Amino acid sequence: MTARPVEVLRKLTIRPTYGYFVNGGFTPGTGVPIRVHNPATGEVLSTITSTSNEQANAAISLADEAFREGKWSQAPSLHRSLILSKLARSLEERIPDLAEMESLQTGRTIREMRAQLGRLPEWLDYYAALLRTQSGFVAPTQGQLLNYVDRIPLGVVVQITPFNHPMLIALKKVAPALAAGNSVIVKPSEQAPLTVLEFAALAHEAGIPPSVLTVINGTGPDLGKALVSNPLVKKVDITAGTATGRAIGSLAGSNLAAYTAELGGKAPIVIFDDADVQAAINGAAFAA
Repeated sequence: MTARPVEVLRKLTIRPTYGYFVNGGFTPGTGVPIRVHNPATGEVLSTITSTSNEQANAAISLADEAFREGKWSQAPSLHRSLILSKLARSLEERIPDLAEMESLQTGRTIREMRAQLGRLPEWLDYYAALLRTQSGFVAPTQGQLLNYVDRIPLGVVVQITPFNHPMLIALKKVAPALAAGNSVIVKPSEQAPLTVLEFAALAHEAGIPPSVLTVINGTGPDLGKALVSNPLVKKVDITAGTATGRAIGSLAGSNLAAYTAELGGKAPIVIFDDADVQAAINGAAFAA
């Protein structure tokens, strides 16, 4: 089965091939091509070209350079706030298209994806507002000392996200990391990377500088190790299984990188004897 463009709502067309998004544009990966399927039908939606380890390390270097140049990391908080607000409005316009794409690549219902993605601009708006109000403070101390607290960005942040909610999980990680002034590298699941790749292009159009937001393609075992082992990475944030979390945590720890992990399976569901059985079944199925 060959990949072909899939027409979706209004503006957006799924590209037949996606490279990784770096330095403000799409670049072909030199690794193996990976087909992205609609799990509901088996249809090939697109093909992504995997980012090689060499390309991944080069992308990390570009992200570190962007951080040190300071166009984003040292920009006034008000400037970052305005760009994030602009990105939120751009994302709002694309929600119908991206929800359709999300439904196609995950197999989840379009009704669910429209409801879920419809709330995502709020994440950007929240952190944009936080930037306008957050400030440092002088802490009490003794003696001839000045003791103050100021929040500063870490540097290059790697975020690894799963297949089940590609945009939701990516954006809840990306929004605060960008607001803080970091350079962010996202590796979405190779099974459902399309919306996150499109979001990176949208972010660049909104004014996020080149290499401040990078999205790379590839499988977790191959590419994940290369990403989190790089000493330029200052924080790793993943959503994955427990075994993967342990493996990545050990690699991040060897570089003393900060580490956040959302791990494990689904939360248990308890249905009591007096519950509405039909409602309970529908609720449990939706939660799954």
